[in-house]
Amino acid sequence: MLVMERLYPLPIHHFDLSVRTGMVADFEVKFEALHDGHFVHGDLVRPTNPFNRGDLAWMFSNVVQTEGSLRLIDAGFSAILQKNNVKEFVHTLFRERNEIKYFRSYYLSEILDE
Repeated sequence: MLVMERLYPLPIHHFDLSVRTGMVADFEVKFEALHDGHFVHGDLVRPTNPFNRGDLAWMFSNVVQTEGSLRLIDAGFSAILQKNNVKEFVHTLFRERNEIKYFRSYYLSEILDE
């Protein structure tokens, strides 16, 4: 199923830390629900290249902050667990579970509030 909707993204520092903490906790619950449903996004932390190396905002650009929540976009590298992709799926699953920790750290960074 393909779903298209208009999102109105806000800058990552738009909300104070307490609001962002709640948003990232909700995002993590929803992300885990995707994994429990045998779905991996595949592109949470985008690959870097020489032009954007170290640019965390670009690396996490598939996560968009809106007025009410964090939204995961661009499922072009996503996968659903099937018999023929178990190894790749499990590899991506473990990678994403680690990447969400890096996203949390980035998203809740106090440096962004300055």
